[in-house]
Amino acid sequence: MISPIVAEYFGTCFHGALFGIVFFSTMVGGTIGPVIAGDIFDTTGNYSLAFRICTGVSALALVLIVCWHYDGVILTYCYAKYQSVGHFTSYTIER
Repeated sequence: MISPIVAEYFGTCFHGALFGIVFFSTMVGGTIGPVIAGDIFDTTGNYSLAFRICTGVSALALVLIVCWHYDGVILTYCYAKYQSVGHFTSYTIER
C-alpha cells in the first residue's frame, strides 16, 4: 500500500529513490520503537505510555497523509526524460 501512495503523491520518475527513503524510515522506526518501548516499560512498569505515544504518532501520520496538498509541481527532468526536451525547469501537471 505504501508504494502506490508514494507514486501517487510524488510521481514515478524518482519512485525507486523515494520509496527507498520511505522504507528506510520505516525500518529505523521499527528498530528504535521497541527499544524506546522497552525503556518506557522499565521506567514505568507498563506499556501504557508507549502505546499512547505510538497512537499519537500514527494519528499524526494519518492527518499528514490526508491533509497533504498535492499541487502537481514536479521537476521537468522527468518530463524531459520521456519527451526529449533538454531543459531543467518545473511545470504543473493538470489533474
